[in-house]
Amino acid sequence: MAEPTKHLEPETEVPVYLAVFATLIVLTLLSVGSSFIPLGVGNAAIVLLIALTKTLLTLWFFMHVRYASRVMQLTIGAGVITLGIMFVMTLADYVSRSWGSW
Repeated sequence: MAEPTKHLEPETEVPVYLAVFATLIVLTLLSVGSSFIPLGVGNAAIVLLIALTKTLLTLWFFMHVRYASRVMQLTIGAGVITLGIMFVMTLADYVSRSWGSW
């Protein structure tokens, strides 16, 4: 039999949620602040890394993936990896086109 999921007590979950929320706010301010620093191509990489971190925090804590079964976590991970592959393939097609040669 599968073990029941282990949830934290409500008294201990509130500080965790507040810490994650504060982290998301700080990351949002960091991404806004990084837009004012001219780093060239580095700006896109920094903002995408911050967005990925915020997405993973939201998935893990607020969408309760950490309490889900291993099969559900595997399914969500496979979906995220598939989405990443599709983004990479789309960007590779976009970068490899010869714009203006037609």
